[in-house]
Amino acid sequence: MEDKKPGWTKIENDIWVALRRVNLSKAQSRCLYRIIELTICFHQTEFVLDRKKFAREVGIGNNNLDRELRVLSTHNIINILKNEDKTNQTIRINTKYKTWGYPQNRGQSSSEMRINVLRNEDTPIKRKLEKKTIKERVEKTLIPDNFILTNDLKTYAIKKGVIPEKVDQYFEYFKTKAKAKGWKNYDWGERFKEFVIDDKNKNWNSEYFIRQSRWDNIDN
Repeated sequence: MEDKKPGWTKIENDIWVALRRVNLSKAQSRCLYRIIELTICFHQTEFVLDRKKFAREVGIGNNNLDRELRVLSTHNIINILKNEDKTNQTIRINTKYKTWGYPQNRGQSSSEMRINVLRNEDTPIKRKLEKKTIKERVEKTLIPDNFILTNDLKTYAIKKGVIPEKVDQYFEYFKTKAKAKGWKNYDWGERFKEFVIDDKNKNWNSEYFIRQSRWDNIDN
């Protein structure tokens, strides 16, 4: 095959080996193929990125383009350079094809790299991931025996309608019910507050409370 035959481009064998080795999503692969077309196929090593045009050509949203390109950069496939005016970006392909797919966080899959990219963005997805990570570190537990009624919880319960004279008894009612039902939770202080809000009987009058509560030792 001639080097400059119209409609043909010579591709080094190392590129095909590298493409076979890297683990990319469909969107990332489309971005890479277009980058190869704009660089290697035109005997160039870099090009100025036209964001809207590039996103349209590869069929992804303009807002998702930066994320996919950063994953390619993490894979050591491209370098993303900012121009002097800081408004445009230059994409430079890494011509050391044997180093493709060997990033700093070596051993991670493409999806794991994408999650790491998302963690560095100030988006609802980042906050959701952080919240999930916190919950993964803390396991749900049964209500502990040493869970006590603090002044803050007592004040909160009274403000929400629990009879002041019956707050202690109401708290014991909550603990007993939690044990009987086998409830599990991350934060029992917050769970008690939720219980106070959801409980329709928290504003019982004293006489009715005494008559109905199973935790009063008063003969009717």
